[in-house]
Amino acid sequence: MPGVRQHGPDAVHPAIDRGAGCLGAGQAVVAPASYRWIRYHFVEKERGLAVGLYMTGTKIGPAVGAPLAAWLIGMYDWRVMFVLIGLGGLIWLVPGCCW
Repeated sequence: MPGVRQHGPDAVHPAIDRGAGCLGAGQAVVAPASYRWIRYHFVEKERGLAVGLYMTGTKIGPAVGAPLAAWLIGMYDWRVMFVLIGLGGLIWLVPGCCW
């Protein structure tokens, strides 16, 4: 029923639902932007290797990140996992901004 607030385990807070949608929309531009960056910064002969390394990273990241996150949650807490993974991303941002 419209206008009826849903409670219980299946309820999703509207702000969380909108936030997840915005996150997905923001991530949608990553691959095309990365391919464009490779196109403008690598000579044609080296682009295949660059795209291959980029795509390898997109597969290795989740393969390493998921077990690492599970281990951190098991050893400490989910909050600690979020802080450590977030700090790792911020540290990785520094050389990315400088290059």
